[in-house]
Amino acid sequence: RRRGRVLHAAYLLAAVFIVLTPTRWLVADVHRTVWGYAPVPGPAYVPFLAYFYGYLFGGAAMLGVATRRLRGALITRARWVVAGILVALAGGAADFLRFVAGWERLYPYYYLFSEPRREFEEGKFWFFDGMHNPEPVYPFDTIMTESWWVALNQFGTRVYVIPPALGIDQRIVNGYLYTSPNSITDPDLIARRAELFKRRAGHYYENWDEIYDNWIAKAEDCIRRLRELEIRDLPEVEPEPVVFSHRGLTTSYDLLATEEQEVLARLSVFVGGFTLAAVAAVCCDGDEERALDLLQRLADACLNESSASSSD
Repeated sequence: RRRGRVLHAAYLLAAVFIVLTPTRWLVADVHRTVWGYAPVPGPAYVPFLAYFYGYLFGGAAMLGVATRRLRGALITRARWVVAGILVALAGGAADFLRFVAGWERLYPYYYLFSEPRREFEEGKFWFFDGMHNPEPVYPFDTIMTESWWVALNQFGTRVYVIPPALGIDQRIVNGYLYTSPNSITDPDLIARRAELFKRRAGHYYENWDEIYDNWIAKAEDCIRRLRELEIRDLPEVEPEPVVFSHRGLTTSYDLLATEEQEVLARLSVFVGGFTLAAVAAVCCDGDEERALDLLQRLADACLNESSASSSD
């Protein structure tokens, strides 16, 4: 009789959750996580999980106990049902286990704790960076954390030369970012760095108003140039004036800046490749820095490529 009430309650709850399935009470939305796509829980999501896994594990446990009293085909059938439950659970955990077992292969080597650095790394205190990265860092998004890692270290260590600090280290464990400061303990080195820091930081404090005004002007100029950018879309098919003008160039050519068009035209004199010095001589009056910039812009537009060799 007790089992009958439990079974009737299971059917009733199943009917309730079936009714809630098309609504946002069960699953409010779907979002992307480090594990893949996952549901955004609605108000009834946690009760549903408690109901589902409670009956699943409870039923499996009851079935396991009952197998002691079963005989013949019934015990074989019960064992197959329990085996099916275990296989289903293992299949559902496959993605999770795959990530946990081999997550290190998803990240650059320098982001991982390693055996050669064990003594150094175990001698430091590591902070979980929950302020900037409360969620796991996607493997191909580490550039976002690497950028401020390098910038902070360069400016603190080499630009302003903060006396007792040598930047920070970053490591990733199971997708989560941890940081640890690098300190200087040699008092003589701290004193030498303090002299550099005093002059460099002092310059900024002494000229703060002028530096701030210059920054405002540069920021406003950057905003103005961004607003003036014209980003044109390529048409699905080339317009007829392009076809009937017989110029041999399509709309994509017009997306290049005038300077880029001129350099591209001059590059046509080369056969089989060219060196930076040759491009500078032909296109930029010997200015190799300007030539390199233009070549990079053309490379970004997939109009040329570099080939590393000792003669280039």
